[in-house]
Amino acid sequence: MLRAILSIIYYILKNHFNISYHFSLLSQRLQFSALLCFIAIISGLIIQIFNVPMPFLIGGLIGVAIFCTILDQKHHDKIVLPKSLSSLCLSIIGAMIGTSFSPEIISILPMLIPSLVLMILYVLVTFVIGYRICRFFGYDKGTSLLSAMPGGVIEAISLGDKLHADQKIIAIHHFGRIMLLILTVPLAVSYWTGHLVGSAAGEQLSSVDSAFSDIMLIFIIAYIGPKIGKLCHIPARHVIGAALVSIFCHAFGIIDIHSPTWLLNAAQLVIGMSLGTRFINVKLTILFKALLNAVLLMTIYTVLALLMVMVIMFFYETKNPELLFVSFVPGGVPEMGLVALSLQLSPIIVIIHHFVRIFFVLVFIDIFIKYFYNNTYIPPPK
Repeated sequence: MLRAILSIIYYILKNHFNISYHFSLLSQRLQFSALLCFIAIISGLIIQIFNVPMPFLIGGLIGVAIFCTILDQKHHDKIVLPKSLSSLCLSIIGAMIGTSFSPEIISILPMLIPSLVLMILYVLVTFVIGYRICRFFGYDKGTSLLSAMPGGVIEAISLGDKLHADQKIIAIHHFGRIMLLILTVPLAVSYWTGHLVGSAAGEQLSSVDSAFSDIMLIFIIAYIGPKIGKLCHIPARHVIGAALVSIFCHAFGIIDIHSPTWLLNAAQLVIGMSLGTRFINVKLTILFKALLNAVLLMTIYTVLALLMVMVIMFFYETKNPELLFVSFVPGGVPEMGLVALSLQLSPIIVIIHHFVRIFFVLVFIDIFIKYFYNNTYIPPPK
């Protein structure tokens, strides 16, 4: 069946598009990578027809996730997406986020203090509620604690081994959290405002055509940013590191980049494919239970985010509640930055809030581990 699909794709590329890719000369992994890319592009184009924000991210994610779930187990080892490629795309998004910086943002930073303080409370409340729900679903102490984290997916999975927790369940919870928010937040904001916004409304990142020098500068920042982020131990260093370098350069007038929309779409596509491959080698029963729990957690976390937005709106005047909403929902830092870019919101403000969220998630997880385990890591009960 798989060979037949590859043969059809090869025939279409060769005879209808005059592209002669000799799949027989490529390794099986390259063939599968090409197939994944083809599926992601087709899925993205289909999603784009319905004017959904971030069509290539959502389309690539859904298409690849479905393919990986139904794929025969003997082919699982052939699904390999280079981590360096997805990391590069995250850095490219970070560099593009920095291009939206303007001096006016500095003047409004003091106004963000109330919402940043509420973010700390939000992290603590979601942590506690999420932990109790995961325990109710029958997960052990370590798995529940790490699955309930409202952020820090890499840290959660790495701590899973140290706590003898179920890393696969933790991964499903966190990637389910990110993917559910990617799918729902743009649509929720469009419904909230009463009309299509951002990329769904056909808006572009820049009204000025991008030059080749703009693209080169984006790639240079995408290369330098993560290295600086690693030296400074910045969480989500590929996005935040590149964003900080880009912000610095724009703040001092060193560069003025006009981001091309096609490059953002390409980065979305790769990230969507990367998230979709996380569903490989997962049993449907385990996947269903974990996703059901993830949906419940995200519903509660989203309601709490809305409550935080309502509190801020009650005490402080704000003309942009959708910006606060995107800033509070616990999606991934790069994904929410990408959502902000797509919806024509201020990604800088969104990134600041999510940086604070990730920072305090790491602070609280360290406190909770010491509280639950008394500085010793105990295997979960069998």
